[in-house]
Order: sequence, then C-alpha cells, then structure tokens
Amino acid sequence: MGVRLFSAMRSAASATLATVLVCGATSSCHGQSAPQARPAQEYDVPRVAPDTVATSDVERNLDRATGIVRDVVLIMFEQSASLAERRSVIASIRGRVIGGLWFETDVEGYYVVRIPDTGDPFAVFTVIDEVSKCPCVDFAEAWIRIPPA
Repeated sequence: MGVRLFSAMRSAASATLATVLVCGATSSCHGQSAPQARPAQEYDVPRVAPDTVATSDVERNLDRATGIVRDVVLIMFEQSASLAERRSVIASIRGRVIGGLWFETDVEGYYVVRIPDTGDPFAVFTVIDEVSKCPCVDFAEAWIRIPPA
C-alpha cells in the first residue's frame, strides 16, 4: 500500500531531559497544566499501546502535497512510564488514542494519537517537539505516507 513510517531522530540527550519536569498525573511534561477540556480518564489511554490501527482512519487528514498526516502523532513511551504519565502526555496535546503499532524488536509499542487538526501539515512537528521533552517519552514521530517507488 506504500505506507511506511518516517522515523524522526530520537529526542534530546539525557542532559537536556534532566532539566524537564517529570511527567505527573496532573501536569504535562513541560511544566504547564494539562488541558482541562476533558478529564484524563476520558482519553481512554490503555496501559500498553494497542497492536492495530486502521490506515484509512489514520490517513483521513493526509496532506497529499507533503505526505504528512496533519493530525496524527506516534508516541512511544519509556517502559517505566506509568499510566498516569501516559494519560498526562496525551491529555497535554488534547490527543485521543486511535490505535497502535508494534514491530518485532519493540519492547514498547507506538500509541497512534489523533490531535486537533489545525490544517497546517507542519504543526504536527511542534506537538512532537513538545511531547519529546518529557522524560517518560522515548520518542515521538509523525505519520508520513511515502508514495510507492
């Protein structure tokens, strides 16, 4: 189907991460309160990333010019991340888990998270930068559709 993930580089060095607040159930990782749009339990964040995702659902906001899905972020948490930390991170970006991906070598899977669509395909990278600052996040990346060769 020509869909592959384009992996972003792993987030900043551990020295940088040491300066960031540790994730908590009531605050986001970058020192700001999590949005209060919905209580964290309504985000329905499972303890472990799901192992399926509907490509058609993920790509409904695909920007055809760039191949970037404008409103989807893939997040892999550290193994030690608690459920409260996972919920806090996803709540901080007003996200909703729509599925997950696992690869043979993964110890943790990717949460496929839908975020509010701003219409700007590059806004997803701002969200990725913010989420990557959290020590409980191993790394985050965009869903990018690469056309078949």
